[in-house]
Parts: sequence; structure tokens; C-alpha cells
Amino acid sequence: MAKFNEIDSMEKLYRFTAKSIRNIAGKAIVVVSSYEPRSKTIVVQSVEGLGKNLSTLLNLLGKNVVGMEFPVHKDKYAQYGKELVKLSDGIYDLSSGRISKRVADTIQKLLGIGDIYTMDIIRGEKLFGNITIIMRKGEKLKNKQLIETFIGEAGIAYQRLLILQQLRESEKRYRQLYENAGVPIFTYDENLNVTDVNETACIMAGIKKEDVIGKNIFEVNILHPGDIKKAMEHIEKLFTGKEDISVEKLRLRRADGTYGIFEVYATIREFIGNKEIIDVCHDVTEKEKLMDELSESERRFRGLVENAHDAIYILSPRGFEYVNPAFEKLTGYSKEELLSKDFSFWALIHPDDIEKIKEREKARRRRRKIPSRYEFRIITKNGETRVVEASTMDVGRGSYRVIGMLRDVTERIKAQEEISKLSNLHYSIGMGINRNDTVEGLCRDLLASIKDVLEIDYGSIFIYSRDKKALIPVAHLGYPK
Repeated sequence: MAKFNEIDSMEKLYRFTAKSIRNIAGKAIVVVSSYEPRSKTIVVQSVEGLGKNLSTLLNLLGKNVVGMEFPVHKDKYAQYGKELVKLSDGIYDLSSGRISKRVADTIQKLLGIGDIYTMDIIRGEKLFGNITIIMRKGEKLKNKQLIETFIGEAGIAYQRLLILQQLRESEKRYRQLYENAGVPIFTYDENLNVTDVNETACIMAGIKKEDVIGKNIFEVNILHPGDIKKAMEHIEKLFTGKEDISVEKLRLRRADGTYGIFEVYATIREFIGNKEIIDVCHDVTEKEKLMDELSESERRFRGLVENAHDAIYILSPRGFEYVNPAFEKLTGYSKEELLSKDFSFWALIHPDDIEKIKEREKARRRRRKIPSRYEFRIITKNGETRVVEASTMDVGRGSYRVIGMLRDVTERIKAQEEISKLSNLHYSIGMGINRNDTVEGLCRDLLASIKDVLEIDYGSIFIYSRDKKALIPVAHLGYPK
């Protein structure tokens, strides 16, 4: 077994196994094969004892036994795991019936082959390969129990080498990822001594690997003094097992002396009994700056919206998501009432304007061009009708969501109506002057125009008479005769 532990490659182990068994078994051909689970094949890895004549024949035929593959079903193959089993039908059994019995017997006779024994190399439930011992005709197998013990020890050695091989490959992949990572990586042990840094970390911090290996991570002078306490808590969580991964934002010194904000992802790595912390550092300085600017922009925007005179809201299919104080003042409803899931947007709309708004929203969803501003009437909480000018904008991504602004134009509409009435009155007076050649006729036309424009029920026009020194009625409207 001591010899097994000195072997450092599978190729050497295959050759050592074949030679050792041949020395123990006597005059025999020993074939060591591996099992390949992906392809479900056995592959010949080493052969000892072929003899000069058989080796020459194979060379002439251009055949190399080592490397030959044979398809096999694992369940059928892994059936000789505890002891050497003698194959009753020799080569026929060895070929799993792929060679006819007649041909197999002929080959066995021509090659002078005697008994054939086989045993699988198994550790636990894992199949590693197979040992086949082909005796010369007339020769008996020697040291059967010793061979079985040896094959059992070989299984342990195969498992150990396979694990080491996997560890080496894993470590190789890890090193490739570590060194080629585009972000700084620092590794340190339980004593906080640096065990490794990658090239990106050296460039970022302006350090040399040979200068920092073995130093305490806090002596490398890359961490902002104000973040040391946070970093210690970060490390403690991992080494005490409170967390498997810890993420903190820490300020790290760059090569130019400035500090950047880094999101540090720390994990515990255990390799061959040693624990290490791996810190993977992502520079988020620009991201944090943008987030701060966004936060400040949102703060200013909210301040602007909250103090705006116009009513501003955000509406989704679920209802109002936001309303500003001006919206509460316009509608008479409180913010809590408006944001309630039971409150309907349509409760605010004048019944005669609901269809107009629905048609507009249909056109919007069909991506038709519609005016950015439009007017409709709302009904306030106290039942008052107000005219609003609305402007809306889609803000949803994949879902219907709008931000809108309402401006109360009720008084403006009324003023426009008054101006229109006065303009019509002015026009009617001018037309009356042109139509009449008497004062009485002019006054009657004027009174009729005033009735239509100002919507009055009663009216009279009096003219002052200098002779009589009194007001004389010349036209009246709506009074009883």
C-alpha cells in the first residue's frame, strides 16, 4: 500500500497494477481497464504478459491493445466486485456474447489460452474499472486471495488519485478564474494574513503581490479608516458561521490615492483543511454617484410636485398610485380616500364625459396620435362640477400606467364665456344702429340683443328729456302690458 501512495498519476497506477498482479499470478496476461461512465465503455489502459509472438502479431496487424474501447452495460459489467471470478466460457463470456461461442473457442485454442479470471475495481458503489487475468493453457492461477486483496487496495488508490485529479483540475479552474477576473480579489486566512491577490487588485490598489503576501489585510492600507469597524463585522460573520456570504459596501484606496466605493462579496473557501476568506470587489463608485444624483433629483422632483398648483397624479389599472396636495384640494377627497383600492377613477368624471375619455384611452392604446391636452368635467366630493384641462404621459413599461396633470380652468371658461357675450352684444349694437333710423327702434333692437346675450327676463330703456326734465320710457321687455 505504501507503493500505491507514491504513485501520482493514473497512467502510472494502471501500469503498476498490471505488473504487480502478473508477478503475483504467474504466467498470465493481465489486462487493466478503466470504466468510462459517460460513454458506458471499458477502455484498456495497460497490458502485461502478451509475450513476444502475440505482441509481434498485433504489431503486424497494426493493432494496439492499449486504448481499445468496448461498449458495456454498467450493471452487467459491475458484477465481479468482491472476488476473482472464473469465466466458465472464457473468451465468449469476456466478449459478453459479441463473439460467437464457436469462434471464441477457436481463438482460445489457437492462442493457447487457459482459464480467464475477472474482478471489478470498486470502491463503495463506484466502479473504476476491471482486472482480467488470462492464464496460459495448462497454467494455474497463483495467490488468488492475495490478488483479490491487492485489487481491493488498488480500488482505494484509484479513488484517492481520482479525487486528487479532480482537486487539481478544480484548483486549476479556480486559479484561471481568480487571475483572469476583471475585478479585484483579495484572499486572507483566519489570522487575517493575505494569502493571495489577483493582478486586477494589484493594478487597482497600486500594490505588488510579493509585498502584501503574509501581511495582515488591514496593514495593506487599502481600506478607508472609517470602514475598518464595518469590515471587521463583515469578517466575523463569516468566520463564526453566522453567514455563508457577506456583502458590504466599503471604501477602498485606489492607486492614485483616491477612495472608491466597492461592493465587497466575501465567502469562505475551505481547501485541504484551511479556511480562507475571498473578497471579490466590484467598483460601484459611479453607480453610487448616479444613485445619489437620482435620489437628489427625486427629492427635488417630489418637492416640485408636492408644491405645484396643478393637480398631479399617477394612475394604473389598480387605481391611483400617487396624488399631490393640489389634487386633494381640487377634488375634495383626501389622499387616503384617493389611494384606496376601493376608489374608482371614474367616480371623479362627469357622467357626460366618461365616454369621451374612454375613447381617448382606446386611441392611446392603439398608438393613434391624440392631442396632448384635452378638457373634461369632474365632480368634486361636495358635488360641484369643475372643468379641468388635462395632459397625460405614458410611464408604464409593458403595462398601462400614466402620469397626469389637471389644471382647474373653470373660472377661465366662465371668463371666456363672458367675453364672448360682450363681443356678441357689441356686434348686435352696431347692427342695430345700421338697421334703425329712429331712437325708439334702436332702443327696441338694443334691448332684444341684451336679452339674448345677457339672458335677462326683464328690461327697460329710458331716455332723459331735457324739455320735460325727466326719464321717458322708450322700450321695455318682459313686463305685463
